[in-house]
Amino acid sequence: MTKDIFRVPLVAWHDYDALRALIAEAPSTHHEWAERFRKRSLEERRLGHIVREMHVDPHKFAAYARLKGYATNFEALEHFLVETDPHS
Repeated sequence: MTKDIFRVPLVAWHDYDALRALIAEAPSTHHEWAERFRKRSLEERRLGHIVREMHVDPHKFAAYARLKGYATNFEALEHFLVETDPHS
């Protein structure tokens, strides 16, 4: 049986403004971002899913989106996390 995987995009506080410049729908503060994904992680674990925390470098994400022709949004971030997950 394959378990669903939820990849948590961790962003350093000093990189958050750069990420926010890329993802318009991102919360206004790093604290809100962290809290959103903390709550989501708890829910995913409760559902029995695997939770993987993955650090996101905004510059690498931007380069990935450019290379793939993606807009920089949450959907592209999800693709980035899947494709860069060293455990997949």
